[in-house]
Formats: sequence, C-alpha cells, structure tokens
Amino acid sequence: MRIESLLRQWRTFVGLLLVSGIWAVASATPNPPPLFCVDGDNNPDCVETPETAPPPPTPPPATGGSYDLSDALAGVPFTVNTPVLPNITNEVTVTPATISANKVNGRRLILQPGNYGNQTFGTQDQEIVIQPGVEIGTLSLDNTARRLHFRASPARSGRIRTVNTGGSWNDNISDLIFDGILTDDTGAPNQNQFHGTRVAVLNSSITASAYAMGNFHEVVDFVVANNHIHTYGTTQSNMRSHSALRYVVVDNRLQKSGSSHHALRVHGGGDGQRPADYIYIARNQIDGARVAVRGTGSLGAEDGGTSGASSGIGTVWFENNTIYQPGDNNASLYAGNVTHDSDRPQMFYLRNNTLYSDRATWFSPGQPRSNWVLENNPHNPYQPAPSWDFR
Repeated sequence: MRIESLLRQWRTFVGLLLVSGIWAVASATPNPPPLFCVDGDNNPDCVETPETAPPPPTPPPATGGSYDLSDALAGVPFTVNTPVLPNITNEVTVTPATISANKVNGRRLILQPGNYGNQTFGTQDQEIVIQPGVEIGTLSLDNTARRLHFRASPARSGRIRTVNTGGSWNDNISDLIFDGILTDDTGAPNQNQFHGTRVAVLNSSITASAYAMGNFHEVVDFVVANNHIHTYGTTQSNMRSHSALRYVVVDNRLQKSGSSHHALRVHGGGDGQRPADYIYIARNQIDGARVAVRGTGSLGAEDGGTSGASSGIGTVWFENNTIYQPGDNNASLYAGNVTHDSDRPQMFYLRNNTLYSDRATWFSPGQPRSNWVLENNPHNPYQPAPSWDFR
C-alpha cells in the first residue's frame, strides 16, 4: 500500500513538471506583432511592415555615375547655397493607379513602369525615383513644393515630356534636385521652365523644341551641371535666364540646332526685376549658336511680361568654355549695347576660352569695358563640335 501511494505521488509530481514546462515555453514565445499596409489594404503595390518597429527606408537606387554637387561647385568663386535634402521617413512602390494617394510628405516613391500622364507635386520632403519604362507627361510643381528630389535609376531612364515649375512668378518653390532625368517634348507645351530657390539640375538630358531650359523669374542659388541641354527648334534660344542670382552653369553641352537665336542667354532684369549677379559659366561645350550675356532682357508676352527698362547685370565669370559657332556674322559673345552702359556687365572675367568660327569674332567693337579681364581666349577656324558625354 505504501508503495502504491508513493507511485501515485511520483506520477502527480511528474505531471505537474510537464504542465509547468509547457506553460513556460508558451509564455516565452510572444505572438508576432500585427502588420499594417502603408499603401492601403488589399493593394498589390503596398509594403507590409511591423506596426511596432518599422524598418528605416532603404537607400535610394544609384543613378549611375558619380558626378555630384561637389564636382559642380569646384572652383566657383562665390558661395552657393545648395538644396536641402528631403527628410524621408518611409518608402512605397507605386503604379500610375496609386501615385496620387502616395504624394505624402516624407515618402519616397519608387515608380514602376507605366504611363503616369501629367503629374503635379506640391508636397514637401519627397523623393521620386524614375525607373525604365516610366512615362510622365508634364511634370509640374506648385508654390507649396519644398525639398523634392527627382532622380532616374539608372541615369536618364524613363521619360518626362516637359518640366514646368510655374510661369507666374512661382517664387516660393525651393530645394529641388533633378538628377539624371530625361525630358523630350512632343507637342505642347514645347518648353521646360525650371524656377525656384536652391535648385540643382544634374546629369540630365533636357531636350525641347523651344527653351530646353527657361529660368525667367529670378532664380536664386541655381546650379546646372553635367547635362546635355538641347533645343532643336529655331524659334527660341536653348537656355535663357532673367535676373538670376548665384547662377552656376558648368560641365554641360549646350546645343542649339540651327544658328538662329542663342545656345545660352543670360539677362539682367526687365519689368521691375532685380539685376542679375554672380554668374559663373565654365567648362561647357557650347555649339550651334552664339552666347549672349547682357543687362537688358524685358520679358515678351509669351513669358508673362510686357516691356521694361534694364536693371543691369553685375559680375560674370566665363571661363574654360569652348564655342563652336557656325552661324551668323554677329559677335559670338554678345555683351550688351555699348550705347547703354548699364546693358553691359559691370565686371566680366573672360579667361581660357576657345572659339571656333569663320564668321564671328568674340565681341562686337566697343563692347568690352576697360575694367574687364580678358585673358587667353584664342579664335580658331570653325570645325564641327566633337562628340560629348556625361562625366
């Protein structure tokens, strides 16, 4: 009897051990955290993320090449305020059907192939990554746009028909980066307008039939570097600015098909605009037409203006550029009307440039001021422009 009692007590003890062990294992294994979908439930494009500990956004895809703002600003003789980068907190992959719902401050958008039509951004702190097969009509930005970064991965993949940052004095736009984008217009509008404060256009192919790049409305801290900027029409200039302040144009090919108008025009202000100042143009291949750097430049009706007196132009650096000018007999570098002294830059550094032209001199007679610095600017017989590639 005593033995049976001991056996019963032993079996009870072992059973309690087993139960307590199972409970301990179960209690040590918490339930997995719930998941939520940042792009809407039941959406194949959304990304599931643990609700309690979302992972940090992945780095943006590489754009190809290594040219950046530090390369662009090397040697610039004044301080340029560069764009503030967006503060990205999450990332979503989108399609044409889901992009509108994801124009959310702080969100990086990875665009899947597809036709996105016209798109407008007025958000803040967004990065938009364009992949092969992405088609965008007109990319527009409104007055609330801040800290936006548009990049293609790889560089110059996908296609944007035109870029328009607003033609009605859109002064509030700031901190924009366009890196490795490709524009090629078909139809109207047939031009690109890039405006704003602290803007950089890098590593891009910009093509249009009129004004491949227009900066008509007092851009500030504007950098255009390592781009192919090409206007194939004959009715307007290739690249034109008005009243720019701290304007850097370096390491580009500026190409105008047909010799009419200009490959590059830099103007002071008209219609009450401020003077242009701190203009740095260097290391560019400029071909197909001449260059103009002058104080006057009142806006025509097509640019939102009427007419007005010149507000002048301050200091200009034009260095280490090569011009291939096959066209008319006018000066290859038009620097203002000598009968109106305010039309000419107050200070001009023209150094180490090369001109290839059989028909045009560097300047018209009397254009240079006595205080300008003109050094080592040979003039050679015309030859076609060589091939050019991105750095």
